Amino acid sequence: QLRKWSSIEPKLIADLPPGMRENEIAFNEKNVDHSVKTVGIRWQPITNSFSFSGSHVGLEQDESTKKPLTKRMMLSDIAKIFDPIGWLVPVTLKPKLMMQAAWLQKTDWDSALPLDFSSAFLSWLADLVSLRTRTINRLVCTDYLTSSNQLHVFRDLSQYACAACLYLRRTDMVTCQAN
Repeated sequence: QLRKWSSIEPKLIADLPPGMRENEIAFNEKNVDHSVKTVGIRWQPITNSFSFSGSHVGLEQDESTKKPLTKRMMLSDIAKIFDPIGWLVPVTLKPKLMMQAAWLQKTDWDSALPLDFSSAFLSWLADLVSLRTRTINRLVCTDYLTSSNQLHVFRDLSQYACAACLYLRRTDMVTCQAN
């Protein structure tokens, strides 16, 4: 039985039994900080946007207890980032390429990696905190009848990876007709 229902419109879930709802109090108090974790991503119903926690186990290590970086530790840290939709690929591509380069070094799983690998990977790990400030709005366009929408797609391919980026360009028809 499905439970923990949530919506951007509190009236839609008002008739559900309390045990079936996610958190009605957050809607009634307009708690903007309230979020629902769904498939590894945080959704803020009040602002209707997605965000990422940006927390990572490696960041909380005490300097005195840090061990030399190994391939096993790198792979473990990379695997902790759950990204089912692929929004974080620009963030996760770099460590995956570093992992590939570490394999080419032919070091053992638990042998210390060279300093240049360690420095680059730990720098990437420290930058993960910036994910906490990133949000993605769920609703892109509200009025399809009075606006012109265009999709612009860009792609690129290199020896190591391929990428694509999609932009929605919205032009308000009322503004266009007035000019």
